[in-house]
Amino acid sequence: MSGYLEQMASAVQKAQAEIQELNTRLQAVEGRLAGGTPPAAAPATGLGALGSFGAAPAAAPAQLAPAAPANVTDQMILDLITPHIGNEQTKAALGNVMRGLGINALPEARPDQYPALYAGFQQVIQQAAATQAPAAAPTSII
Repeated sequence: MSGYLEQMASAVQKAQAEIQELNTRLQAVEGRLAGGTPPAAAPATGLGALGSFGAAPAAAPAQLAPAAPANVTDQMILDLITPHIGNEQTKAALGNVMRGLGINALPEARPDQYPALYAGFQQVIQQAAATQAPAAAPTSII
């Protein structure tokens, strides 16, 4: 029986270490979204730039999304993301932002999470727009 208890204690300690690491990374993301510098650099493994597991973190974007407006509502969030959920890559990135904040589904978000969610969604949409912008048409020499 003592072997079982030792295994459980080890599992709890491991989970606590993972939670601490995730909290540190969340603080770093919130610092970047607020325009500040993150408290500590995140390790090269684990959560990627948009909260996807196993992806190497991307370099910090040159321009962060604008800060979320005051008094963000659930309707404001829906209005922001609705035009973009038709794109599967953008939809997946939006889902990663939610899961990075501990939200499994949008209806589960609490009002105190709305500003961080809105700012994260803005950043994803801004990055998606930058990568999906059509290339300029070549000028004709004729």
